Amino acid sequence: MNNLDDIKVRENLDKMLVGKALELYVEQMENTWQQVQKASLPIFKPSALIFSGMGGSGLAGRIVSGVYEKKVSFPMVVYADYGLPAWVNENCLVVANSYSGNTEETLSAIEEAKKVKARILGISTGGKLATMIKNQEFPGVIIQPSANPPGFPKTGHGISFAALLGVLSKTEVIPLSVSEFLLTLDSLGKLRGDWLPDVPFKNNPAKKLASEIIGKIPLLFSSRPLLGSIHASTNVLHEIGRTFTVYFDFPEFNHHLVEAFEFPNDIKRKVECLFVHSEFFSDRVKLRYEVVDKLFQEKGLKISHYYLKGKDILTQAFEQQHFFAWVAYYSSLLQNSDPGPEEWIIKLKKLLEQPVH
Repeated sequence: MNNLDDIKVRENLDKMLVGKALELYVEQMENTWQQVQKASLPIFKPSALIFSGMGGSGLAGRIVSGVYEKKVSFPMVVYADYGLPAWVNENCLVVANSYSGNTEETLSAIEEAKKVKARILGISTGGKLATMIKNQEFPGVIIQPSANPPGFPKTGHGISFAALLGVLSKTEVIPLSVSEFLLTLDSLGKLRGDWLPDVPFKNNPAKKLASEIIGKIPLLFSSRPLLGSIHASTNVLHEIGRTFTVYFDFPEFNHHLVEAFEFPNDIKRKVECLFVHSEFFSDRVKLRYEVVDKLFQEKGLKISHYYLKGKDILTQAFEQQHFFAWVAYYSSLLQNSDPGPEEWIIKLKKLLEQPVH
C-alpha cells in the first residue's frame, strides 16, 4: 500500500485535486452561505417539505431532515425519484436542489409540483433549473460555486449543504440563525484538523481507518438524528473511495442483522463494522451499542469505533460526513487509485443522454 504521509503519492494520484476540495470544505460552506444571505427570498410556512435531489444534491435534504425532524412541526421527506408523491398539494413546499441544474429526476419533480400548484424553491449552480429561477418561475438561488477545484458535485458537498441550510434559514422554514451556522463552521474547522493530509498517519484517525478497511466491506452504524449524515458518508465512500459500503441504523437493524453473519462462510473476514457514537443518541440506543458490540465480538466480527466530538447535532452531522470523506480519499490513495475521475457515472449518463454535470 502507498505511504499516505508521502506528498508525492497525493501529487501523482490526485490529478484533479479532490484532496484540495476536501481541505476547502469549510470555505465552500462559508462562501455559499454568504451568497444565500444576499438573495431575496419569501417566507414559507409549509404543511410539508419535500426535498427533490439526487446523489450529492439529495444528501443535503437527508441531513436537514435528520437534524431538524424533531425541531419543526411538519413532515420532511426526501423524494429521490421522478415526480412527487400523490399527497403533495398547494400547501407543500418542494425544494428542488440540483448542483448542475439539469438533473432529470428533479426537473420532473418541478413539473409535477407546478401541476398540483405546490410552492417551489430552487437551488442550483446553473443549467435548466437556474434558467427557471432567472425567469422568476419560482424563487430560488443560483450559487456561484467556489473552492471546488474538480468542479464535481461529489467534491462540492459543502456548497450543496450550505446552500440548502442558508435557503431554509432565510425563508424561516428551519430554526437556524446566522450566528448558529457560523459557530458550526468554526467548530467544524477545528474538529477536522486531525484528518488533514499534513497530519502524520500515527496521529490521523482518518488515515488509520482508511488503512483498516482496505480489502473489506465497511458496514457503517449510526442512529437518529444523524441518519441523513451516515447516508451521506456512505455516498462519499462510494464516489471518492470507490468502496462498496452499506449503512445500518440503530435500533432497527437489531431486529434482523444480528442473525445475518453466518453465510457466505467467509463473510466475517470480508466486513468491518464501523460504529459511530454520539452523545445525542437516546439512552436506549447507547445501551444497544454496548450490547451489540459484545454480540458482534462474540461472533468474531472486526469492529472500529469513532466518537463524534461536535457540541451540537448540526456540527456532528457535518463532522460525520466530512470525516468519512477523508477516509474515502485516503482509501483511494492507499489502493493506488485516482479519487477524481467518474468514468462509470459519465458512461451511465451518456447512455441515458443526460448532461454529465
